Amino acid sequence: MKKIWFIFIMGSLLQADNFYYEYGKKVDLKHINTQRDLGGIQYYEKSNGSKVGLKDEIILKCKDNISCRDSLLKYQFKSIKNLSNTLIIVQIEDKEDIFKIAQELYNQDNIEFATPNFTKERKAR
Repeated sequence: MKKIWFIFIMGSLLQADNFYYEYGKKVDLKHINTQRDLGGIQYYEKSNGSKVGLKDEIILKCKDNISCRDSLLKYQFKSIKNLSNTLIIVQIEDKEDIFKIAQELYNQDNIEFATPNFTKERKAR
């Protein structure tokens, strides 16, 4: 019985913490080590097998008529840019956990959503 619990605990510790929410569903990601990790873009594989690139940026939306700039002050972002009155894009430091920061931002009352800035690979026809 002890072996089963040990295996269960070790297995849960080894699972990836890299995830985001897409249309209300949790999507797990696994980092892919490639030579193409250039320009701040790292590549991940979704649980369905598709691949996405991830920039070192988070896109967030403040709730309507509420400023969320104050919520961003406790973080050491490289840059903060307004895309519109409610949309903001922030660039994180290279060594920070983008998934953890996106979840922390999402859990704040004045932020409607916060998601890593994904890129999609272009394919030639």
